[in-house]
Amino acid sequence: MSIIPAKNSGRIVDYFCTWEHQGHFSAGRRSSDLITEASMFAGDHPWCELFPEIREELFFVMDDGWDVPPGSPAVKDYTALQPHPEKFPSLTGSPTERLRQLDEKVRRAGWYGLGLWIATNAYKNGELAEYNAPDPEVENRWRERILFSREAGIRYWKADWGNECSSIPFRRMMTEIGHLYHPDLIIEHGRGHAPYNGRAKPGNCRAREDETFFPMMTGFSRYSDALRTYDVAWLENATTLDRIETYSRTATGILNCEHLAYMGAVLGCSIGIMQSPLFSDAGLEPVAAVRWHRTAPPFAGGETHASEKLLTEHTFLANPTWYYEDAPRDLVQQAPAVVSRGTGLPEVRNGCEEWIPFIAASLNPNGAYSVGSFKRQSDGAGTVLPDVVCRPEQLAERIGVFGNFSRLEFDFRHTGRRISRVLAQGLIRGEAEDVTDACVDSDGRVVVGRELIERIFHTEDRSAPAVMLALTF
Repeated sequence: MSIIPAKNSGRIVDYFCTWEHQGHFSAGRRSSDLITEASMFAGDHPWCELFPEIREELFFVMDDGWDVPPGSPAVKDYTALQPHPEKFPSLTGSPTERLRQLDEKVRRAGWYGLGLWIATNAYKNGELAEYNAPDPEVENRWRERILFSREAGIRYWKADWGNECSSIPFRRMMTEIGHLYHPDLIIEHGRGHAPYNGRAKPGNCRAREDETFFPMMTGFSRYSDALRTYDVAWLENATTLDRIETYSRTATGILNCEHLAYMGAVLGCSIGIMQSPLFSDAGLEPVAAVRWHRTAPPFAGGETHASEKLLTEHTFLANPTWYYEDAPRDLVQQAPAVVSRGTGLPEVRNGCEEWIPFIAASLNPNGAYSVGSFKRQSDGAGTVLPDVVCRPEQLAERIGVFGNFSRLEFDFRHTGRRISRVLAQGLIRGEAEDVTDACVDSDGRVVVGRELIERIFHTEDRSAPAVMLALTF
């Protein structure tokens, strides 16, 4: 018996992105040279064979390099919007025909469809130029590319980088042309960003304290079908949680929180998977997140709440990184201890303990409820299991639980309804089982302990727990 829907019946917005695999397997080569037909479809571990459990619910997004010559570092070479023939030699015909053939090949491999990394370049007279709206020449070029995608069946763009990557008017223009000529196309916006918030030092370590990116990302958020919270490292839980809390307040579309699959599942964000079982010991967490999205799809809007209490993370960066930061240096990040969307903040009964994890929750517009804990990542951080009480404002027949808890309580007594049955099932492996006697107390609350979560959840790797509950009232 399963309580997990067999497939996603709504709009697909999650994807697998090749970028991390391009870097991981580059072996000294340019990462942009690794996105090829051979990497995707040939060899011992072709990327198009990843995630067989969920790939029909994912776009396969080719990242930086698919449409430029091998070895090309030049910004001007991007946005040809055709698979480069040296990298994709089996494709034939016109640029649109070749792109359609690649999309069909990806779909035959079991994916929902092909997605494209797009550099935000503006051209005039064949050269890179500044965009000043209105500009018919620049706009007509992007209209052509939108129509190329429509004819080829492409329905996802990951817009990033390029000579106009910081321009809010340019991003708005792209989205508006997309809506007009290709309504099925999701245009995700993101901007090259430090892998941390602010200047990563005390007093300037949050998303809203970043003088450069906060106004830019807030501007993008008003004109994005999807807004990517962008790359993170080291203290990724605090960095991403703070970005979600900040940008969800202005976003008109969905947020995409990249590879933080459980955070996306809990807070109603889409995910851009970069990890996989090829090199990650938690590579199955995206399976749980995508399966939960069948019940609680990513959503836009809804009121965001955050605790006044902040948790501070810190780490010592010994060596320079891909972001060309000076090192050695200390990095500091802060985020609210508790964040929620569409629902009130959960109560954390042991929130005063030093290494209490971050807690997040959301109430989906369709009534599903989710809650998660996200571990601390500071140097020397200890492990504390949280004791959390959730009081959803309405009856939630489906609940997703992500992460580790010592005790997790769901209190529906204010609704005047009693719970007659509770089924539980791991979101990666296993069947549903009746746990009513084990978790419904004499007052009618659902109380889930660590032992029950560990018994229900099954995985072959080190993925954190992910469990779905089905309640009957």
